Amino acid sequence: MLKQLLKQARPTESGFPAFPTRKLTSLLLLSGLSSMALVPIACADTAQVSQAGQPFAIAAGPLDQVLNVFARETGILLVIDAELTTGKTSEGLHGHFDLRAGLDRILRGTQLQAIGQANGSYMLKRTQTVGQAAAKEETLPAVEVKANRTRESVTELPAAYAGGQVASGARIGMLGNRDFMDTPFNITSYTAQTIRDQQATSLVDVVANDPAVRVTTNGLTSAAGQGDGFMIRGFRTYSSDVLFDGVAGIAMINTFPVEALERVEIMKGPSAMLSGMGQRGGVGGTINVVPKRASEEDLNRLSFSYQSDRHYGAHVDLSRRFGDLKQWGVRFNGIYRDGDTAVDGQSREFSVATLGLDYRGENLRTSLDLGYQNTSTQAPTGAGGFSLFNISTLKAPQAEKQISQDWEYAKNKGQYVLFKAEYDIADDWTVYGAVGANWNKYQWLASDLFVFNNAGDALAQYYYFPGYNDRKSAQAGIRGQFSTGPVKHQLDFQLSKLWQENGYSFGNEYGYGYGFLTQLTNIYNSASINKPSLAGFSSSAPKTNTMELPTIALSDTLSMLDNRLSLILGVRHQQVKTNGYDLVSGARLQHYDESAVTPSVALVVRPLEKLSLYASYIEGLSQGPTASAGTINQDTLFPPIKSKQAETGIKLDLGRLAMSASVFQIEQPSGIRVSNGLSSVYRMAGEQRNRGLELNVFGELSSGVRILGGAAWTEAKLTHTENGVADGNHAPGVPRKQANLGLEWDPLLMQGLTLSGRIVATGRQYLDTANQMRTAGWSRLDVGARYKTTSWNRPLVLRANIENLFGRDYWSSTVDGNWLIQGLPRTVMLSATVDF
Repeated sequence: MLKQLLKQARPTESGFPAFPTRKLTSLLLLSGLSSMALVPIACADTAQVSQAGQPFAIAAGPLDQVLNVFARETGILLVIDAELTTGKTSEGLHGHFDLRAGLDRILRGTQLQAIGQANGSYMLKRTQTVGQAAAKEETLPAVEVKANRTRESVTELPAAYAGGQVASGARIGMLGNRDFMDTPFNITSYTAQTIRDQQATSLVDVVANDPAVRVTTNGLTSAAGQGDGFMIRGFRTYSSDVLFDGVAGIAMINTFPVEALERVEIMKGPSAMLSGMGQRGGVGGTINVVPKRASEEDLNRLSFSYQSDRHYGAHVDLSRRFGDLKQWGVRFNGIYRDGDTAVDGQSREFSVATLGLDYRGENLRTSLDLGYQNTSTQAPTGAGGFSLFNISTLKAPQAEKQISQDWEYAKNKGQYVLFKAEYDIADDWTVYGAVGANWNKYQWLASDLFVFNNAGDALAQYYYFPGYNDRKSAQAGIRGQFSTGPVKHQLDFQLSKLWQENGYSFGNEYGYGYGFLTQLTNIYNSASINKPSLAGFSSSAPKTNTMELPTIALSDTLSMLDNRLSLILGVRHQQVKTNGYDLVSGARLQHYDESAVTPSVALVVRPLEKLSLYASYIEGLSQGPTASAGTINQDTLFPPIKSKQAETGIKLDLGRLAMSASVFQIEQPSGIRVSNGLSSVYRMAGEQRNRGLELNVFGELSSGVRILGGAAWTEAKLTHTENGVADGNHAPGVPRKQANLGLEWDPLLMQGLTLSGRIVATGRQYLDTANQMRTAGWSRLDVGARYKTTSWNRPLVLRANIENLFGRDYWSSTVDGNWLIQGLPRTVMLSATVDF
């Protein structure tokens, strides 16, 4: 039946497949019921509700039904004995409650109580009679309070929003964690629950939920030097620009193990004032990954996974807290995956170990994160994708078909360490600091393909590319609050610095690595050749360049009228120092030392508690370009590039459903080559101007129905091009339309079962500034099901997901002009997670 459904999916003229929705829904439901009918009923897997509580709107009704809804919304495992709940009702639950308070309110008047178990689950038991309670109270010993409650850090994570898929806030650079309603930018923070339920294995999988973000490269399957690559608001963001717990230069540059993360936070737009300039100066947005910390309750979690074709994995997640007030925390994550992927001939091995330690004292809070990662991909999908020459359109090859050679590989190994501390020097003032480092080594034996006709004929250029990337990062500051009359101030002063050293090998015949072999091939029917000899090629790369990024920043958030009006002012001074070195002698050939000031101003107005209006201006900063070869000022380094963004928006929080709309304009200068008769000069004269509208929605449509998605419309225009020949044309690689819609449904006829679906759609993209080459629009459907139950009184979650259900072949994105990136094939994912 599934095969028949797949055949019925045919592309429409709009580029979107006509999905047989009714048959598909029936098939998923029938499959779930038939395969899980004999599994014991349960309510949810273990997850924690923040101490700050979360909103509830559970209607009154039979006690067991109310408890089931509560368990589903909080993510706890609640073991219910039908004999205890039969005939009992509950008044429901309305308002903000933490986990314990919510359970107590639901059970009020039922003579039942919920008792926490060692494995993190809860079990219903009868309460004691009044006489028993009184007798026990008389014999209770006196309790002496030995310490005050530890002060909560301003960096504590915001609580999960209703439905648990996203958080109610995110870290906004040096402003710290802020509720999304009080943030003058478009932000989304995806939770660990979303990562688990979607079986995400990299940042690429997580950002697929966001309508304003598209993936340019996948660091797990390609040999691309930038690793995971993203297009946010029409501008590229690289994995090297990803922040780790708010600090630059710590995250892995290839890809990151999201199973070890608590949150993946995305802020759209430039962020130079908030976070400083990144290694490669991402303009469209900033991604911050938040590592897991030890939970309040002990956790022993083991997961086993499978991905098509024959890719198996295991993940262990252990958490402990120690001390009389549980001040000390330890969190360990170990991940290992190996086997064949859904692409023919491709295999991947991935091993990760992370350790998070933290201390929560009354005035002092510290954390230490350590990580190791090793990735090896055989027959990767290439470095930059496919480069086109004078081809208006090109059909995408079959995604599961092997194009690269069996002997091609991409190997990446890295480690990181980050220590952070903050100390309360007074009731309202805290000093803080961070220091960390990241070391990466890589070796790629891979190819680039240059396609020159619609038949798919291409020139394959093979290269050997060893290199390394070492980074160090430091941060120090002071933050506090005070009042001037009716105005409250939140001040933050920060110093930071990022050091980086790169090394890689150049070849005489090819610009990237040792180019030593070319071959005519075809992307639809690739020819095999023997592995070339690497004799005489060194696997150690010399130092090629260094970069230092020292900054100083100051921000002030002014709040008044009971926080209904907030004005955020900030400024950062950024220096950019780079050096280039001779590959043979090691002598310094180039030196660059420039600086720039990037201000920001934002206003947030809360006329109603559920309504937020905002407007903001912020700038981005990128390293200046180098004059291209053949110009009279060849190799000239230009000052840092400032990008400017103006944004305004509206946000609505209905308690269990949130919506937002934002409009923005980003202007980024660019360099162009200007002809002067017989010669040409490279100068900063061009500009790309992106204007857009973004809509976002998340939360619960109703009890048991969750939504996550939105839409983005972007008009990316070129201005001030050479002689004006491309003025008004659409910028390459920027789709006009993008949309995501994800739904989850918990059918009442089977407690513990969840069905999910997600549609990802992207409009066409131009490949060149003349707008002569373009790709077709595409869409894909992802589906999933999960079942939460118990096994031997242990919480068990079974998950099944299929990405690209109908196996569409498409070009997912374009980068750097005429380079095409191929979409991934249909991929089946299965997993079982047990807490023990």
